[in-house]
This record gives sequence, C-alpha cells and structure tokens, in this order.
Amino acid sequence: MTKPALSLINCAVLVQLTIVLGGCSSQNLSDSLTQTSSLGEPSRVTGSPLVVYGLIARGAMNCWFAPAGQLKKTHIFHADAESPVKGGAAEISVHERDVAGGQTWGARVFKIVLKPAGEQTDIEVGSLKLPPPIANLMRGDVFDWAQGGKGCRLKPLEAEPSIPAPLAAKKSIKKKMPKAQ
Repeated sequence: MTKPALSLINCAVLVQLTIVLGGCSSQNLSDSLTQTSSLGEPSRVTGSPLVVYGLIARGAMNCWFAPAGQLKKTHIFHADAESPVKGGAAEISVHERDVAGGQTWGARVFKIVLKPAGEQTDIEVGSLKLPPPIANLMRGDVFDWAQGGKGCRLKPLEAEPSIPAPLAAKKSIKKKMPKAQ
C-alpha cells in the first residue's frame, strides 16, 4: 500500500477509536447536563436519588414503555441503583432492542444519572443516539417526573385498531357410530 492509503486507513481507525472512547467518557454526559440546564430545567431536585429514581422509573413505565408507549416495542428500560449505605446513586438507561443480533439489548441511546447532593439529587441526562426532538421531549419528561409530575411529552403511539379475536370455529358434533364387527 502507498503511504497516502495507509495514512487514510490510520485516520479512519483513529476517528472510530475516538468515537468509541468518546462514548465511554463522562465528559459527554456533562455536556448534556449543560444543554439541559440551558433549557431552564433544574439539574438538582429535592429528595434522595432512590426517591427520585422511583418517580422517574414510574413515569417512564407509564409513558415511554406503556403498552402504547413510543419506546415499548423498540427499546428496553434498564436501571441500577446503589444501596443508600453505598451512597444511593442510581442510573437509568434506555437501550435499543437488538433482536436481530441474538441479544435483547442493543446500544444505549439515553442515560439518566442520579447522584446524592445532601438532601437533594443531582440529575444528569444524556442522549447518546436519539434524534434531538425525541431526546428533548424525554429530557423534559425526566425533569417533570423528578419533581412529582405525571405528564408525558413523548406521546404514546396511536392505538392500533383492535383486531377482533377469531371466531370460535363451530365444532361439529359427530356421534360415534359403533364399529362394525
């Protein structure tokens, strides 16, 4: 290979490595927090991380992951929470479904980190892969729920027309005839 071709390949590998490592960096989440704060949403709410986690998780299950929720068929909800003895931090993640790859979970697309701050909880929200209009609606839902709200900005999908259950096939009653001997 020529030097320019090798240089191009090295550049492509470096870009991919930067993207992968950048996705693992907490800096991306901090940048998202800055964006969130600029929308006028609080980055800190009253209550422990576990209480706030409960509010957000309940909201997500009643909105995004409800039977008609926009994310129900395409994404998976996952959460981890520490014991209050260990600090009580919690993290909620939304992952793409990956049924084609043989796994249930695909890439993480949305992340909520809850950290204790005295009697309050710091909230960091990051969209890792969602389109900005959807991520902004979800971000708004998170902060509403964290403060006890019950709304749902990411509206449920239109309900599919109900399909009537198949009519029970009429069973024909056959009388058993005695066998001829």
